[in-house]
Amino acid sequence: MARWARVLGRHHWNDTGVVVVFVNAAVPNEGGVADTRDEHAKQAAVLRRAYDRVLSIEGMSGPEGRAVNRQVELARAQIHLASWMDWFPAAGSVNSSFAGFPTVFAATEGAWRREPLADPAGFWDFNPSPALAERVDAPRRTRRDVYACPKFLTVGDDAAAA
Repeated sequence: MARWARVLGRHHWNDTGVVVVFVNAAVPNEGGVADTRDEHAKQAAVLRRAYDRVLSIEGMSGPEGRAVNRQVELARAQIHLASWMDWFPAAGSVNSSFAGFPTVFAATEGAWRREPLADPAGFWDFNPSPALAERVDAPRRTRRDVYACPKFLTVGDDAAAA
């Protein structure tokens, strides 16, 4: 988390297009649902404490200098936490909110927010820089990439089916 914080604290998300999500997928070795929920709750607390400790001015400061509030805010906006059990509450079931890819982050210390990363409206006003927009122009690039796909990788090819 500390390495991501140092990198993302120097770049605005409009320049990177990156959000790092640390997923709490804790599962005990033995036990039932109650043990799983207890272990999950413990790991959630560990992740939140690490988040608060690492994504702070003290946590992001190092030999290269003292971090400033803006660096901490940038890193906090691009580093999120998520819960596997929120997405998949039981074996074989998926929470209806999973399609929105809900995560939590703390833009400011102690102010946790739950936001869906896949929400097209966006909660962070993503406005990619021209260079980034060129790299992630999916519709145009997809058409080009599909036409460039070698024939042996296509489904209709008899060799691929064998």
